[in-house]
Amino acid sequence: MQEYIRYPTEMIDDLLCKDLKIIQDEKSYRFAIDAVLLANFVKAGKKDRVIDLGTGSGVIPLLVSAKTEAKQIVGLEILEDVAERAKRSVEMNDLQQRIKIVCGDLKDAAEIFGRESFSVVVTNPPYM
Repeated sequence: MQEYIRYPTEMIDDLLCKDLKIIQDEKSYRFAIDAVLLANFVKAGKKDRVIDLGTGSGVIPLLVSAKTEAKQIVGLEILEDVAERAKRSVEMNDLQQRIKIVCGDLKDAAEIFGRESFSVVVTNPPYM
């Protein structure tokens, strides 16, 4: 596991899957069981590129990396501080070669990545 930065309000939680860990902030949204269940339904092979729209903590890309052979997994998150935390979780787990966290708006996804860039699309929108 890589060196990592952890801020005072953050904690490191064990994902109980292939020794994966995730950084979460006690004062911010934290993932729930629905994200874990959703990650279990993702089917991706060695040639697939997966994108998680509104990735939040990055839990879905982390779990998908452990449960599939996907070539590349991208998490798109609009909130800069949340995206930065997800990126640190990826680095802490030494998964930078497979997972990329991008800070950006969903409405700009085609401009950021190009059309038809991904073969698998996942999203777990927040409850309002």
